[in-house]
Amino acid sequence: MNPSTASRGPSGACPVLRHGVTLLELLVVLVLLGLLAALTAPALRRAREPDGESDRRVIALARSAAVRRGETLALDMSADGRWRLVVARGDSTPIEQGTLAATPMVARRLLLTPLGLCLPDDDERSAAPWDPAACRVAAAAGDRR
Repeated sequence: MNPSTASRGPSGACPVLRHGVTLLELLVVLVLLGLLAALTAPALRRAREPDGESDRRVIALARSAAVRRGETLALDMSADGRWRLVVARGDSTPIEQGTLAATPMVARRLLLTPLGLCLPDDDERSAAPWDPAACRVAAAAGDRR
């Protein structure tokens, strides 16, 4: 076989040399890059979170535990950042405990109902209006978040 005729097409014409990429090749690369970004973005976002737990995450854990167990639980958060979750009426053996990443300003005790509501202990109820569904101090009438 003659090497000069091996690369010729069926019509015997010389092949056309291409430079660059086709639109299809470009779209395939863009789709692959998009998939790669979608798969790695959550891992990069988790890497930036602090090692400890935030108070919102601990409250969410306590609320779900109260609903799952079907009983009122108490979440005690101390001023030095330690927290513990106990049965509100009963023994004081902690169900869960840990340390917050950022220490709260003051110690706080929250009661979490089997319905998922979050109520401050009696001494904090009078301090400010409380939103039991959002588990935080209620926003003022003019303050929208």
